Amino acid sequence: MREPSNSPRYIIIFSILSALFTLSQFYRVSSAVIAPNLIQDLGLNAEMLGLLGGAFFYAFTLLQIPLGPMLDRIGPRMIMSLSCLIGALGAFLFAFGDTFHAVFFGRVLIGAGMAPMLMGAFKTFILRYPPEQFATLVGM
Repeated sequence: MREPSNSPRYIIIFSILSALFTLSQFYRVSSAVIAPNLIQDLGLNAEMLGLLGGAFFYAFTLLQIPLGPMLDRIGPRMIMSLSCLIGALGAFLFAFGDTFHAVFFGRVLIGAGMAPMLMGAFKTFILRYPPEQFATLVGM
């Protein structure tokens, strides 16, 4: 069902989707910010740090192809909700992991969880908003 542009749900849905995309972008760059702490706390070398930084992108990228059909068949609400849970589990593992393998797996789960946030938002815009507002919503 398409939302009228003066509906409070219109703004709430857009705000939630924007927050999820912002969270995805935060996780994308967070390993660069905390790299010195990771090196110190986990005793990582340059190779391990590079793998840890790339773990998010490996999972994120590999899931892009299956996510398109999944968003079409299952719908963005279910896919994004489950993905948020996967990302939260990954964040928990990353935060409390005390070995390289634990934090690496956490980053993989975060990448998998954040993978559908952009395309899921676009699919929601298509399903719930008037077509003439799509470009405006994507641009915001």
